Amino acid sequence: MDRRPNICENLDTLVYVRVLDLAQVGSVAISDREQVLVNRAQRTPDGVFLLRVDNELRLKRVQRVLGY
Repeated sequence: MDRRPNICENLDTLVYVRVLDLAQVGSVAISDREQVLVNRAQRTPDGVFLLRVDNELRLKRVQRVLGY
């Protein structure tokens, strides 16, 4: 029995993004030139997301707040 977590059912939805500056995502620091694996198929209301703002890509943590 395979007990590894299912990261992605379709590998075509995975992309690597290289960080070009220090990023702080929650309590995790991502250093300059590190690579981040992004699952473009994952659709959850909370988590870490790769956002496009104008011509920049930004990593941001999004958390749903009860009552809003």
